[in-house]
Amino acid sequence: MGSRAVELASAAARDVGLSSEGAAIHRSLTSVHVELPAAGVMARVEPGDALAVAQRQVEVARFLATKAVRAARLVVPDRQPLIYPDGGVTLWESLDIVERQTTPAVLGRLARRLHEVSAGGIPDEIPDLDPFFTVRRELDRLGPGTPLEGIGKLRDEFDRLTRSWQETIANDPLGTVVVHGDFHRANVVATPDGLTLLDLEGAGRGPATWDLVPHLVGVRRYGMPPAECRSFCEGYGADPLTWDGTELLCRVYELHLTCWAVALRDTSPEMATEAEVRLSSFLGSPDRRWTLR
Repeated sequence: MGSRAVELASAAARDVGLSSEGAAIHRSLTSVHVELPAAGVMARVEPGDALAVAQRQVEVARFLATKAVRAARLVVPDRQPLIYPDGGVTLWESLDIVERQTTPAVLGRLARRLHEVSAGGIPDEIPDLDPFFTVRRELDRLGPGTPLEGIGKLRDEFDRLTRSWQETIANDPLGTVVVHGDFHRANVVATPDGLTLLDLEGAGRGPATWDLVPHLVGVRRYGMPPAECRSFCEGYGADPLTWDGTELLCRVYELHLTCWAVALRDTSPEMATEAEVRLSSFLGSPDRRWTLR
């Protein structure tokens, strides 16, 4: 969205009485993060076809704000998300991030604590986990001229996984909870108040095992040491590999990661190479390690 994202973030800040001075893009991927330094705010701008993502983040953030799990906090939560004709904006308090190493075991315990806060019930406002939302959008945008081979097979795998999803997750032995949706080290930061969850765009009501899957895929695709994955699972207090449904969840997560790279293949030569690596290995070619996580 480029400069338009800055315009939308600035408009959102002004609409809730905050300064937009110094607005600048902080990160631009499937959504655009715009820093608003004068207001001490980070804005997240979603394109017009992803307004549900903005609403999802708001509902989950409101829920977690009432629980004993630290997560990114909304600014003026009763006014969010802010919806415009061509995009949606959410406004978040800027975080004071401190340098601190977080062990896999600590991350596992944090994931467990996140899941335990919904043991008393999940509000109706919390949407169902939908790991296929982004995949569906990206596949719809890939026209017949896409230079990468295997896109048709990717769509076939998407269809197969969506057909099996609901029946599989209904049998998760760890239960249905509020999940983060993409629980790994990069989405947890240390602040003076403790560990804080970021990036709630994939959060929702879903199978608890889903938040353990990134570590399993980390071993399989990114070369994470197996001992780190075991430590995370021990910290959580469960072994996801004892359930045969875990493999399908891993496959769905890998589909998401593959389509994400394919969608961003034109952003750099490195991403173009990564898209080819992920697509070919996901579809069964000899494995090569994934990077750029």
